[in-house]
Amino acid sequence: MSYAPPGVCRYCGCSEENPCKLGDGDDCCWATQERNVCNAPGCMRAYLAAARAAKAARPRKKTTAEIHALICGKRRKKKAA
Repeated sequence: MSYAPPGVCRYCGCSEENPCKLGDGDDCCWATQERNVCNAPGCMRAYLAAARAAKAARPRKKTTAEIHALICGKRRKKKAA
């Protein structure tokens, strides 16, 4: 994902002064509160794909059972030593 200042779409480069046209002939509008992604279909697809990729890259939280197994394993190692 590239950086874009507020008021410029990070994907297509449109701005408040020069909005892109949607399929129905209307001007685009901002899809994010930061005003850096417009609601054009291509921009929305790219934005959602980047959000999915960022979510997939985050580490998964351990379950209670996994934490318990780690603690028990550490205790066993201490006992054995």
